[in-house]
Amino acid sequence: MAELARLDGKAGEVRQRLAIVDAELEVLETRPTTPESLAAELLTFDRVWGELVPAEQERLTRLVVERVVVRQDGIDLALRADGVAGLVQEITGGGGTRGRDREEPNLEAAHG
Repeated sequence: MAELARLDGKAGEVRQRLAIVDAELEVLETRPTTPESLAAELLTFDRVWGELVPAEQERLTRLVVERVVVRQDGIDLALRADGVAGLVQEITGGGGTRGRDREEPNLEAAHG
């Protein structure tokens, strides 16, 4: 019985992750990011950033940034596939609670 309960729990986790992937895929399919749309979204972001308090800047950074790798010669910054569009939705009032439960960005130090 315990093994069945464990497997049922794992199946629930997989279903939950699949639902998240499906939602992200739907966003990517319905709103493909073009260089022009990204530039427009970043302009909106830049105008609003200076008006935010540090706690809100941190929350919005978590919405956009997936991973940061610090190297001796610079950094690699990976953005979330739907992060910039989600940020714009929040700024313009269309975002609801999306992104508030995001994980911390993954910070790595490159060695070597």
